[in-house]
Amino acid sequence: MTEFVWCAHECGSGQLHDLEGFSSPEVICIKCQLRTCFTHRTIWHTGITCAEYDLQQSQLPDDGTCAWLDQNTKRCPQCRWYIEKNAGCNEMKCRRCHHKFCWECQADYRIISREGKSNHRSWCSHYKPKPVNTTDQHQTQRWCNVQ
Repeated sequence: MTEFVWCAHECGSGQLHDLEGFSSPEVICIKCQLRTCFTHRTIWHTGITCAEYDLQQSQLPDDGTCAWLDQNTKRCPQCRWYIEKNAGCNEMKCRRCHHKFCWECQADYRIISREGKSNHRSWCSHYKPKPVNTTDQHQTQRWCNVQ
């Protein structure tokens, strides 16, 4: 059986694909030479079968889930895992990769612990600018006055 399929790469071309003559649903466009999946009518899913593609697609969150995730979670800045904060301070630790970060500005807590609160983003409520080293400033003033 022969069926028509549009190129998924929007080149404007389409072609007939013989379902019985080919064991693969992979269609190579006669115009742009890019690959389309005949079964899914989408860009060819390189490295996975149609069954694996179906499984992958079934595990994607629906629009309602995506909206809830956007409103109630943030992603770990290191592994991009969704994290929900329900109480406590803003020092977070990802359960997946164990990365520690600030919930508010997502700054790395390893650096904050080592170098201080000036490593939060300047708009974060935990940000504290580095104190000016008054000893260096005083020595510079004395040197300038001597000159």
